[in-house]
Amino acid sequence: MKTSIKLLFVLIAVAISVTGYSQKKAKPFKGVITYGITFEGEELDAATQAQMPTEVVVSILGNKVRNEQISAFYSMSSIANMEDGSTIILIDAMGMIPVIYFAKN
Repeated sequence: MKTSIKLLFVLIAVAISVTGYSQKKAKPFKGVITYGITFEGEELDAATQAQMPTEVVVSILGNKVRNEQISAFYSMSSIANMEDGSTIILIDAMGMIPVIYFAKN
């Protein structure tokens, strides 16, 4: 009888320790995704093709996402905060003063 009570207490102690260990706060997700852009179906002249972006880079850290698109004449970035629904868009076109848009859902 005493052995079964000791075994029961040991099993309860193990169950509590495993449950507490498994609920530790996880690290936020971190990653970078790079997309290559190609334009098919339409014949574009060389000047138009040079203006088009060739890749998009998406960076993710926790609840924040940064999206960057760069071409020869402009760069455009957006930073979204998924916690409060806000977005900042940054546009730099041909060396002019950068334009900043702020939106909140």
